[in-house]
Order: sequence, then structure tokens, then C-alpha cells
Amino acid sequence: MPGGDSDVREQRKGAVSQAGPPGLNRLLSSEERRAVARAAGRPNTAAAALRDVVTDLDLMLLQAAKHVRDSGGKRSRRKFRKAVPQLVTAAELAELPLGEVAEFLGISAQAVDELLPRLAEVGGIGPDDRAAVLQGIEDLRDQLQQVQIGVDHSLLDRLIGVILRFTLLIGIAIAATPLGALAVGDPVMNEAIKTGVIALVALALQQFADLIAAARDRDADLTLATEAHAALLAELTAAASLADVPAYDGEHAVLRFRLELRCARARVAILPLTWPEKEQYWLELDQVLRSLHNAEFTDFDVQRRVLRELTPSNGAGTSENN
Repeated sequence: MPGGDSDVREQRKGAVSQAGPPGLNRLLSSEERRAVARAAGRPNTAAAALRDVVTDLDLMLLQAAKHVRDSGGKRSRRKFRKAVPQLVTAAELAELPLGEVAEFLGISAQAVDELLPRLAEVGGIGPDDRAAVLQGIEDLRDQLQQVQIGVDHSLLDRLIGVILRFTLLIGIAIAATPLGALAVGDPVMNEAIKTGVIALVALALQQFADLIAAARDRDADLTLATEAHAALLAELTAAASLADVPAYDGEHAVLRFRLELRCARARVAILPLTWPEKEQYWLELDQVLRSLHNAEFTDFDVQRRVLRELTPSNGAGTSENN
């Protein structure tokens, strides 16, 4: 039937994304080629795709490092100090999304409980936090070099999700371009969320070796993707509040960040799936972000309906051989 959701999906299929970090869709394509080649028992093709994935991830890490170096400073700290009352209000309303950020990064909720008082006391993130993030990024780049030298598919399987989490979060929190939803909305709350995210990333990067060492549970892949999908649909419903008067200062900035975080989580969760509609799902996430970056509120009803049809599934797993 013309005008239906299937028509919308067809119109968007193959669209070039400008909504995600540079190289993100290229990474998806490279990783798909690697998975297909491994499943088909073509080691040379898989090795070539591995090199492309490593290059894509390394470029994302370099971009994240640039964002971190460009962030901070006296102006940012002044903005953060102004935002502390808003942060306290949001935390009291259980709306502050830093707990979800910690969960996404794989660190404890206790870290969040201790974070806000510390940041409020010192006035935001300082040189030590930024240095910790930059060193962690360099350590991840060293891990990628090991992948490339040893053509180590198993290590790359463990690295790819970890690196995506860090780079997507840094991009969301810091990028002062149309690539970041935080470019729209309350600049004071945006600065506060950015500060909290970078502080949590600094903590998580200190534990990244444990995250990488953890064996990937392929049986859990679909469960995680299904949970991320359901959370995204719920967040798209909650985003309708962007059309209303904010309930508290900075509420719209929080809502925008939560939706972009849900999109990032969905990307990471569906990446390992062997699913024919994965690329279409990925492109639909780009469409959500393009709508979110508009200065005026956009109704997310169409995206929600299309994504609801694209329920994640999984096929045969990829080969475990290097």
C-alpha cells in the first residue's frame, strides 16, 4: 500500500548516512565482509576485511582523542559549575542518564554515586581525567595493532564492541557538530552531561583490559540486541516530551542524550548478529539521529513504527577460526 512503513523503508534503503561518527557505516560494511568471509571459510578475504575493520576502528579512536584534547578548559569548567544545580535536580528526579552510561560502559553503579559529588567539588573534569582517557585510547590502538599483526579475529571480536562504546559515547558527549545531538538544546546541561560522560569514560578505560579479556558470549548476543531494541522503542515514545515545556531546566538536553545513547547501545548490540536487515536497522538509527538534531521537535512516530518491524534476529554464527 503506498505511503506505508514498507515504502518508507525502501526509500531509505541504501541512503548515505551523515548522522553518525565518520567511518561508522564503513565499519559496518567492513565487519559484515569479515563475518561472511569467516563463515564461508575464506581466510584471505577475512584477513583483508580484518585490516579494514582495524583501520576503521583506529580512525574512530583518533577522532575520539581529538575530541577529548579539544574539550575542557576554563570555559567548560565555568559552564559545569553553573550546571551543578540542574544536575542535582535531574539526579533527584532520577532522570540523569549517567547510570545508563555506566551500565553501557560496564562499570558499577557505585561509580556514578561517587562521581557527582567529586565533580561538583573540583568543578568538572581536569587534566588528569583527560590524560587518562587519552592514554586509554592509545592502549586500545596498541591492541588493534596486535590484531593486525597476528590477524587475530578472536581478539578483534572482543575489541570491537568495547571500542565502539567508548568512541560513540565520546562522540555523543563532546562533538560540537551536527553529529552530536547535544549540539541542540541547553548548553549548560549539555556541558554537565559531557563532563559526567568523560569522567565515566576515564574510569572505564582504566578497566578496559578486563572488558577485553571477557569472552564474548554468542548465545547472549540476541538477548542483548532484543533488550537494546525494546529500550530504544520505549525511548522513542518518551521523546514525545520534547514537544512539551520542560519539566525542569535542562530536561530536553537529558531527553536528547538518552535517545542518542539508546541508538548507540542498539548499534553495538546488533553488530555481531548475522541478520539480513542489520544494515537497514543501522540506517534507520541514522534517521532517528537526523531527526533528533533538528532544532525543532520532530515526531518520531514513523521511525518507531519502522524499527518495531525490524525486530533483531540471528542466523548461523560466524566461524571461530582465525
